[in-house]
Amino acid sequence: MNKLIFTSLLCCALLYSCKSKQKEGEEPNEFFPVLSFLKSQVAHIDTSFYQIIKVQNENGHSDTAYIKREEFKTYARDFFSIPDLSSDDLKDEYTETKLYDDAINRVVLSYSPKKVDGGIQRQDITISPSGDSSKVETIYIDWVDDKGDSVVHKKMFWQMDKSFQIITSISKPEQPERLKTLQVSWRQFAPAE
Repeated sequence: MNKLIFTSLLCCALLYSCKSKQKEGEEPNEFFPVLSFLKSQVAHIDTSFYQIIKVQNENGHSDTAYIKREEFKTYARDFFSIPDLSSDDLKDEYTETKLYDDAINRVVLSYSPKKVDGGIQRQDITISPSGDSSKVETIYIDWVDDKGDSVVHKKMFWQMDKSFQIITSISKPEQPERLKTLQVSWRQFAPAE
């Protein structure tokens, strides 16, 4: 219940900030706190009775298994290893774009780097407005890490209260690209009949 209230208040504030123009001399709007939001999702899963299923695919080999709640954080760790764009250190390095898309009835917050380099290349948050409240629907993060001998590119997608997916491609000179996909989904137990 507290999570729903927090989410609703946060989304209302975001929608209001999308409509209002920044006045000269005002502080810039706060960036959406993606990491804090995802940590609240993990905390919710830690206290739930969801069945958690992972599907891993690498080089054409697929593996599906149930995982324990305690293992969930391990599989979600890539989301928490990225930099926090809402931190004061990074705000000046990224541009925030806010728009409302009538066709899909969503508010989209997009963040892109002012200077193309490694790190987060794009971060999108979609919010579904409904009446007096709003709900974050998805978070997408496109992240690149140039390690010198290889380039790691991760496309990470989190669908609130349902699943996340991480697609990792690893490129090395004169070697074929390695592609790994991890999808983790959770749901409540169905009631016994």
